[in-house]
Amino acid sequence: MTRRHRFLLALACLALAGCDCGSRTRRRTPPALSLESNLVDFGRVAVLTRATKTVVLENTGEDPLKLFGLPIEQEVRVFSTSVLSGEIPGGSKLRLELAFEPFQAASYQGRLVIESDSSTARVFVVELRGEGVSCCDGGVDAGSDAGQDAGADAGADAGSDAGTDGGIDAGWRDGGSCVGAPEGTVKWTYPPSGSAGGAIFSSPALGADGTLYFGTSDGRLLALWPDGTLRWAFNTQSGQLVASSPAIDSAGNVYFGCYDEKLYSVDPAGNLRWAFTTAGDVNSSPAIGEDGAIYVGSGDGRLYAVEPSGTQRWAYNAGAYIYSSPAIGPEGVVYVGTKSPGSVLAINPNGTLRWSYSIGTDVDSSPAISLDGRIYVGADDGVLYALDSTGGLKFAYAAGGGGSGGIDSSPAIAPDGTAYVGSWGDFVDAVDSFGKQKWRFPTLSTVGWSSPTIGANGTIFIGTKDAHSASQPNRLLALEPDGGLRFSMTTSTIEFIDTSPALAPDGTLYFGTWGGKMYALCTESLGLAKTTWPRFRHDSRNTGRLPRCSIDISVQCNPAPTSWPATYTIVVNDADPGRLSFGDPDNPSLVNFCVTGVGPLNVSAKSGLITASFNMGACQARAYPASNTCSTAKSYSCP
Repeated sequence: MTRRHRFLLALACLALAGCDCGSRTRRRTPPALSLESNLVDFGRVAVLTRATKTVVLENTGEDPLKLFGLPIEQEVRVFSTSVLSGEIPGGSKLRLELAFEPFQAASYQGRLVIESDSSTARVFVVELRGEGVSCCDGGVDAGSDAGQDAGADAGADAGSDAGTDGGIDAGWRDGGSCVGAPEGTVKWTYPPSGSAGGAIFSSPALGADGTLYFGTSDGRLLALWPDGTLRWAFNTQSGQLVASSPAIDSAGNVYFGCYDEKLYSVDPAGNLRWAFTTAGDVNSSPAIGEDGAIYVGSGDGRLYAVEPSGTQRWAYNAGAYIYSSPAIGPEGVVYVGTKSPGSVLAINPNGTLRWSYSIGTDVDSSPAISLDGRIYVGADDGVLYALDSTGGLKFAYAAGGGGSGGIDSSPAIAPDGTAYVGSWGDFVDAVDSFGKQKWRFPTLSTVGWSSPTIGANGTIFIGTKDAHSASQPNRLLALEPDGGLRFSMTTSTIEFIDTSPALAPDGTLYFGTWGGKMYALCTESLGLAKTTWPRFRHDSRNTGRLPRCSIDISVQCNPAPTSWPATYTIVVNDADPGRLSFGDPDNPSLVNFCVTGVGPLNVSAKSGLITASFNMGACQARAYPASNTCSTAKSYSCP
């Protein structure tokens, strides 16, 4: 080989990456991770919608690259990824999909931490940014490489009871656009002119496809498409008043009461399934249990539990007319109020009395259940009562003095624990978890049976009626979380609003009036707030039930301690990372009652072990998911 040939061969070897010119074989290059960018900006994304972006991870080496973990550091859980670990072959790329789902209008930041065996750097950090905006705020970005999952429910899968929107699914039909329209704009009315045939006292329910269901005073249940056209009308056997609000089960069957003393069940096509007869008018709205049982009160003084087939499971004799609508807790306990002498009852799932709290005046308001298990309910004495899970009084807040100041409105509970309620005293009150007034809004007219509905952006919607003089307007009010007026919409002098608004995932607000008209308004609240009780009857399907929580917790007591405080291990199995608290389950402020220096604990993994120092052997732990839509409590006793 000539000197020229050897020189050319050397140049060729140097041109080959990794070539060892001194041997016949060459070494494979170690794995090396390369990123297209260390910043992912989702831009402006409508709240409660899901936007996706793709990050490309490339292994520029020849050996496989192992990914050990892809945790996302964030204060609020809005960013996520479907890939947690894996392997990238040499010379290959991995398309990593990231998702951003803001739950309120705010700016969010996070960090994707990529841990691998890369020879260049074992840890790479990708900065995540995104801004949640209201639906009508303008300038919403596409925000997704593959399109957004717009129209999805606010935190609930199709057919699931876990979210507050009660199973509204991706098949929800669009009823027209509000884009560019000011809040409070009337989208449509039914009928476009005149009356639906009778006054509307029944609060609407929303089916999974967006169908709107409500009763009328001429004895009908109407079903409207989201665009306001009639789908079908069901006539009761008597043609008497339907003030009861319909409830929808997971199969789409609709249940409602009537003044003719019957509880009706109608299938999704509007056909009668069965009619269950009581001995009094049924103005109470039904609740649907986890097993499909239907619970409803009657003017005969009984709370009925009815099988899904229409047969009676049991009847509890309360001894007083039940106008209040029952609420079901996650353990299956049913809470309901009674008329004079006036009590709040807790009924076990088997129909026996768990406890009774005497108030001494009509309780027509329907109970709401908070994250810590409290029961909130109003009464005709103008007081909002908060009871713990054993029936003990936590506080009594005077919203107005008896008579014209009574409370028939049913409370709603915000994510921070604030209870909102209206009264005949012409006010909407916001009350904190200690029974102190946060603010009071003067409505200028009566709040009767209309109850607050809390939107995903924190707006509180409630109706009023002219009960005192012709100069006082009937209005649909939209209030800010701090008590300011966001907007209002005035109806005609005969159109009292006694219904509680329903709120669709696209921001459409529905309510009916005494004038027999159903309204659809444009709002910037894309569905209900993620909280335990955002509206009358809990969710968009009006199930009246707080779902069971998915978190499971236990405490390992062994070995037995010889003195206190003692160190125990808490075992967390959590499908939705959240937080833990200990002590009095009805007073979250007493989180250190059982545990030293703990509370509430943040649960950073779906399952794991947490060590804490306990002051005593018998206590209760309560776990909350990050969504704040339910809670679960476990009592434990260590020797």
